Amino acid sequence: MQLSVAVGRRAARAILIDDLARLVLIKRIKPGQAPYWTAPGGGVENTDASVEAALHRELAEELGAEVTHVSQVFLFSSPSDAGVAVQHFFVARLARLDESAAVARSSVTRHEEATNWIASRFGRTI
Repeated sequence: MQLSVAVGRRAARAILIDDLARLVLIKRIKPGQAPYWTAPGGGVENTDASVEAALHRELAEELGAEVTHVSQVFLFSSPSDAGVAVQHFFVARLARLDESAAVARSSVTRHEEATNWIASRFGRTI
């Protein structure tokens, strides 16, 4: 007997490294929740040609970022209301960051999230 599980939400996230070998994270602020730091990225949409294409789109939307040397390194899955949520994690090198584009977009995101970015050295407490 084969077990079938529905995949609810798919997301693409970046383990993003800048030119100084720092890890780039974003701080999410959602109403009613404590702020938290996370890897940049987001949901895969039906119009995305691939999960990697979704990653490029999300990084451009959230950070005004362009990346190179993209390689998928692992999958993370967890139960969700719609079945299983799957997050595809990619390691990538930050090629360009347009802070002004990220700040402008952060005030009008779909979920009214304020998205900020920070580059932090590995091992440093944020």
